[in-house]
Amino acid sequence: MTTTYYEHDFDNFILMYDEVCNWFSGLGFEYSKNRYGIYKRYFQKFIDLVEGEIDENDLLGFKRSFDNAYIEVNEIIRIKNCLSNVDVSEFLDQVKKVTSGQEFRGNTDNDQARDFLFELSIASRFIQAGYSVTLNGVCDVVVDLVDDGMLFVECKRVKSEAQIEKNVKKANKQVLKRISSEKSSKVHGLVAVNITDLLPKTNMLYPDSQSAATSIHRGVSNNYVKPESVTSRPAHRTADLQ
Repeated sequence: MTTTYYEHDFDNFILMYDEVCNWFSGLGFEYSKNRYGIYKRYFQKFIDLVEGEIDENDLLGFKRSFDNAYIEVNEIIRIKNCLSNVDVSEFLDQVKKVTSGQEFRGNTDNDQARDFLFELSIASRFIQAGYSVTLNGVCDVVVDLVDDGMLFVECKRVKSEAQIEKNVKKANKQVLKRISSEKSSKVHGLVAVNITDLLPKTNMLYPDSQSAATSIHRGVSNNYVKPESVTSRPAHRTADLQ
């Protein structure tokens, strides 16, 4: 199985998650008492089921819990792998908040754990590309593009279809305000939007392969993509989705 940043089978996946759990403990966060401890127990239960050690009457319900855990853990593995290459002390507050929260997304309107997870996810992509990133600025993520200046990123998890346009415009306004306060002309803006919470139908779909899962996700998420909204922008002092 392949993700964007690493290739693995289930055994290696479990080993990588053990590394994440040890990483949490090393940072002073007791994973066994939060949702990541719950996910770890699902994986052990899966192994016990495969080996015939236990039985499960509600296999469909367990699969939903297992799939959710698998998705959540894949994301934190990728983030941990990226942050392991930098001084993580700057990101401790965000990591601590990520470990809190509910087992399933969408169970509460105020899900700060996944808000910060999304910010770390965006930041880790730039870190992976070799850029210096700050999460303590006015914008959610500030990226040092070296000779190309600075990039200010506002991250938005959209939880309501009716709020997409409003939230994106608000984020764009924040980015433009941040750009206008800079004296340098080498400043750029980006609005990163996560629409995962707008895909509730996938909770009831159980793909039997990786390609099926990808097709389901792409088919549903395409409902929120408008190709005509993608336009070219000048190189400087711009913000996406104006």
